[in-house]
Amino acid sequence: LQQCQRRVQEHPDDLQARFDLGLLLASRGDYDDALDALVKIVEVDREFGQDHVREKMVQIFNIIGQQSDLANRYRARLSTALY
Repeated sequence: LQQCQRRVQEHPDDLQARFDLGLLLASRGDYDDALDALVKIVEVDREFGQDHVREKMVQIFNIIGQQSDLANRYRARLSTALY
């Protein structure tokens, strides 16, 4: 975790590093920070990962509940970034 966080801090424009951090955070159950890391990727480059980022976010929404406050907040940010 610390290594991924360091990579993002040292190279904030490295979207792959941010994606890796988001996946690691999600695997640890830190869904808020994971979604934040992932949505920031889409806000910078909505084409990154051939829609893979959006798919991962939707998977997290399914885990935390489609109608949870957290899912609703990040779904709105994702929608704004994509459209």
